[in-house]
Amino acid sequence: EIKDNGGNIEFKDKDGKEFTPGSTDDPYPENTWEEESNTYTNNSIISGTTEDGDGYGILISSEFNGNLTNNGKITGNGPSGGFGIYTYSDFNGNLINNGEIAGTGTSVGYGIAITSDFDGNLTNNGKITSNGPGGGYGIAITSDFNGNLTNNGEITVGRGDYGIWITRDFNGNLTNNGEITVSGSDSNTGIATSFLTGELINNGVITSSSTNKGSGMKVTSNLTNNGITTGSSSDKEGFGIAEFFPSTSEQIINTGIVYGSTNAIYIEDGTLENLSNYGLLVTSGDAIIGVSEKGKVAKENKYGLAFKVDESGKYSVVESDDFSKFGTISGDDEYTVVNAKADGNAGEITGTKSLILKEGKLTYYDSMDNEQIESISPDKKYVFNGITDTLKVSGLDNELNNSRVNAYETAVVMGEDKSMLTLDNTIVNGGMKEDTKTVNIECDGSALTVKGDSVINTKADGVAIKVSGKNNAVTLEGNAIVNGKMESIGGNTLNLNGKTEGSMNMFHDISGFTNMNIDNNVTFFEDTEVTGTDTVTVKETGVLSLRLKKTEDSSGDIPAKADHAFSNR
Repeated sequence: EIKDNGGNIEFKDKDGKEFTPGSTDDPYPENTWEEESNTYTNNSIISGTTEDGDGYGILISSEFNGNLTNNGKITGNGPSGGFGIYTYSDFNGNLINNGEIAGTGTSVGYGIAITSDFDGNLTNNGKITSNGPGGGYGIAITSDFNGNLTNNGEITVGRGDYGIWITRDFNGNLTNNGEITVSGSDSNTGIATSFLTGELINNGVITSSSTNKGSGMKVTSNLTNNGITTGSSSDKEGFGIAEFFPSTSEQIINTGIVYGSTNAIYIEDGTLENLSNYGLLVTSGDAIIGVSEKGKVAKENKYGLAFKVDESGKYSVVESDDFSKFGTISGDDEYTVVNAKADGNAGEITGTKSLILKEGKLTYYDSMDNEQIESISPDKKYVFNGITDTLKVSGLDNELNNSRVNAYETAVVMGEDKSMLTLDNTIVNGGMKEDTKTVNIECDGSALTVKGDSVINTKADGVAIKVSGKNNAVTLEGNAIVNGKMESIGGNTLNLNGKTEGSMNMFHDISGFTNMNIDNNVTFFEDTEVTGTDTVTVKETGVLSLRLKKTEDSSGDIPAKADHAFSNR
């Protein structure tokens, strides 16, 4: 428990005993308290477990003026509710998670619960999990929030309601660059917001699956989806995006993939002023856009593709004019959209004809099967859309800046030896169909570089990058994020050039890369598994951090045992 008592910050352990950080009686000697900045940093395991009522990992019981950083593990478990971090009173400062936060309860579970006014930024670079039969919440904000909320890591709700749930005024931006996964038998939603005055932007992967009702995002505000947003239900309704009570100033912009088993987008109530699709809108239902009796879309800008995929994996269009968008180039002042030509007909689309990027020039086929060529400009923002093998890359000098590549199956294919592709501030989405991947490298001596704020996305538990052949190199730099597994067959190299400030965090399994090179700060989380790697080279300027997972408790003189990501390589 952390409490402000007349300007003095007091700390209490799980038994309610007061302690001073850094003193001999500090039960958490690895943790630090910086008085100058009022920053408490957890570098250990804090577990709040109770047999009666609610369990708290860290409880902010009175107004707190300072910062809280978690580099370790914080858990809350209780027969009623379990809370990883619970702010009962006002919090004025920044809350940063670089480690793990978990809340599990017999009734409800919360990773982070903000129940009083929060003035600062909340950033998740690690893992947040929650589980509770009566409801699970990754991050719940039920009071006014002034600042930005950013997820660069993973938020997982095993059986619950919301990945991120906001019910009060939120004055700032909400950005997801990582993964938010919510599953269970009840109605659930990846992100649900009310009264958001800033921007809601998804660059990562949001997955909601339920036997009842599943929605990727349920919002009342402006929304931009650059990543993958899915909502599915096995028995009832599934929506990629659900808008309720939109005002006349609100809009949805999609440059990525939105999938809903019933509708890609559903307007529950009110009028959505503007819907602009530059990417893919996909459904397994009877309509791409669904509206209730009180719902309406005032203006729809159709630049991208919209199609249906049934349970057998067959593609078709719901509305006949959607087929005419295949094999077109269009756009506005923001994006140039190039849609691959469809193979087949409106009732049965067997795939799409690949766009070809070779030596910096794009070749594609229009709806009349005529070849078109365009030189790629570094100053333009492109959106390339297709169903199968959207973009085939060959040769040198291939670079995409501030662009998107979308496919329901494989988005990028490198199939010619000694080819190069650089993605800078570019998002690639694909691997939605079972046994497909987002990026497929199937040649020798080629190089893929992912840098800037680039993100490569695939469906939950999918393969983002697959490499076969030999002497290929995949390089991730700085803020680049891969939301999915990376697999290699053959003698290939993975270069992880992490961050100089903070860390490049690896959450997904990596297999088959013979060589791995580490530079700057790179952290592998404990549930990640690296296999098939013969040589790991940490450069002079590199720091490799391995989070540990205890596998056996200590017994007598025998110390506890722990595994890490490289234990089985």
